[in-house]
Amino acid sequence: MPKLSFMSSWLLAASVLRASATILPLRPRQDDQPASRVPFRMTGYGTLFGVDVEIGNQTFNLLFDTGSSDTWVVAPDYLCLDGWTEIPQKRCNYGPAYHESPSFRAIDNETLAIGLGLGHMIGNLGYDDVTVGGITVSGQKIGVVNMTSDIADGVRSGILGFGHPVLTSAHPAGFDYTNRSLLEEKLPYNPWLQSAAEQGKLEPYFSIAIERSPLNDTDGAGGYLGLGAVVDVPTTSKFVTVPAEVNKAIPLELTNGEPTITLWTLTVQGTTTDGNTNSTPFQAVPDTGNTFNVYPAALAAAINAAFDPPGTLVASEMDQYFLYAVECDAKPPAHSVVIGNASFPHEPADLIFRNGMEGGCVSSIAGWNAQGGPEAYFLGSAFFKNVVAVYDFGKEEMRFASRTAKTLDGDAASGVGQVRPASGMAVSVSMLLSVVALLSLGGVF
Repeated sequence: MPKLSFMSSWLLAASVLRASATILPLRPRQDDQPASRVPFRMTGYGTLFGVDVEIGNQTFNLLFDTGSSDTWVVAPDYLCLDGWTEIPQKRCNYGPAYHESPSFRAIDNETLAIGLGLGHMIGNLGYDDVTVGGITVSGQKIGVVNMTSDIADGVRSGILGFGHPVLTSAHPAGFDYTNRSLLEEKLPYNPWLQSAAEQGKLEPYFSIAIERSPLNDTDGAGGYLGLGAVVDVPTTSKFVTVPAEVNKAIPLELTNGEPTITLWTLTVQGTTTDGNTNSTPFQAVPDTGNTFNVYPAALAAAINAAFDPPGTLVASEMDQYFLYAVECDAKPPAHSVVIGNASFPHEPADLIFRNGMEGGCVSSIAGWNAQGGPEAYFLGSAFFKNVVAVYDFGKEEMRFASRTAKTLDGDAASGVGQVRPASGMAVSVSMLLSVVALLSLGGVF
């Protein structure tokens, strides 16, 4: 089978209740609390989605990520790393760097040490004023990264994490991040989202509608983020509600031995592919930072076999992670996932994209073989382009409705077999894959 180079396989690998659901009306907004609709900027040929964030007196495009919790930006002199080896800064390809503003206050007794995907970001912590969609949190804790092995897109300057506080990545000053697990000695704090809600600046929920970008567009409109509001996007179904679950892949050591909501996690009750139903449930993280839908390995193999012609397994350095090459003009199968007893179909065009690093095309359905260890499954970009998603951290629940097959601007979706010729693969930034990597590597990067 085809073999990817180390860097390609690293990037690819890093991109990665059983209860009756209720159908409920969305919570109305209180009149005295503002709501905001923030546009996403799409890059990476429809695989990366960022928002403009003002930090101090500067504005940056930050990758919007529901799979992590910190807000961070790169420092001007950050080191770009391959593993722990320094390489030219231009290889990391970040956008404008953050210069400490007059309102910045350094935190001397803490350090930032993040594991995302199979990469890491190391830096300092401090307080600054952070504004998203016109909503300002004064004195928000942020990270300023001075070492990273993450690969960016030439636009984004860091990440805006919309996960839970328990997954923030502050550690005591002097923390030995080269020899210690990044799951140890964590000092949780409130991310921007929770800070804004606690200060009464927004209702405790947000919503997402990801744009299905036109073919060949490398940079453009990416949809909308609703802060304390549901984005006004046409839907084809009622919203269904499912509770956020305790993720079984997260070790209890991270939460002091107590079962705790960490990642946004739900149960996929089953899938249907070309009329064939698989009713085996599995937990998954709906993660805006992930390009792929990552399923149990056997399920992913069956779905990729249903492409016409069938997908071909691609070898990678991470032997638990399975990717599939497909013909760029292949016919994808009809595919849907079942959540909260409702079916969510995927547009066929969203199941294929081009691997610009080494040519050819790749299926959006990847597989993970847990091999008796943590089960790291995701719903990524292919899923989000077909739904309106609401994350309610006040009630610890998620709501989903199917979207029209048209783009948010009303144009018809791309046809079957048409794909976006991406120049590079998106890098997933999911905290769950980081945890799996830590456990797989004995707890140390």
